[in-house]
Amino acid sequence: MAVGLVAGRGLALQPSAEIYRGLNRDVVLAPFVARAEDGTELFGLNDSGQYFGTKGYAVEYLAGRLDLVACVGEAGERGYCCYDELDGESTGDIGLYASDGKTVIGRFAAVDADIDGSYPPGEAQFCALSGKGNSVLLGLNAAGQHYAAADYGEVYLRGREELVAAVGSDGNGGYVLRSDLDVVGKGEVPVYASDGVTVVDAINP
Repeated sequence: MAVGLVAGRGLALQPSAEIYRGLNRDVVLAPFVARAEDGTELFGLNDSGQYFGTKGYAVEYLAGRLDLVACVGEAGERGYCCYDELDGESTGDIGLYASDGKTVIGRFAAVDADIDGSYPPGEAQFCALSGKGNSVLLGLNAAGQHYAAADYGEVYLRGREELVAAVGSDGNGGYVLRSDLDVVGKGEVPVYASDGVTVVDAINP
């Protein structure tokens, strides 16, 4: 069960499945990790079904759900702490974990405030890959356009992606501009790479 950050109400517990009722269960529960251009880990969902990241990214992309919050250890290492433990009165002996929520890498020293400052949620480029790292699920490109595959846009971007996943007439995967799909009788529509510029194919919607 993930901790939801509810505005004006502090912390509240919300079952993850309730938030996205009716959507593809495989999408809601599929592990992934989102990284900035330089490889910095920003947010994601681990194999144990725990959402990890910063408070800013949780609000922007995880509907406020966060099980493991980004923290800094006593030796300056970056990792995650269980939100339930941080919400308690004592912070004297809290473990610092890797994003898997199991591997102990240190002890808690402070909540990591640098990530949201260095990589502003909703502004910084990122790419989210599946748990096995072989599929691009969603991201934000240099032009400030969100792109996403299948139901991931609905789940994590709440349907606000500008680039929607598509397969072109020649079988090349990419993205089409949502605005192109909204034009009736437009004819052939370009299929772009995730940068929203490079044309890789075309479709006739």
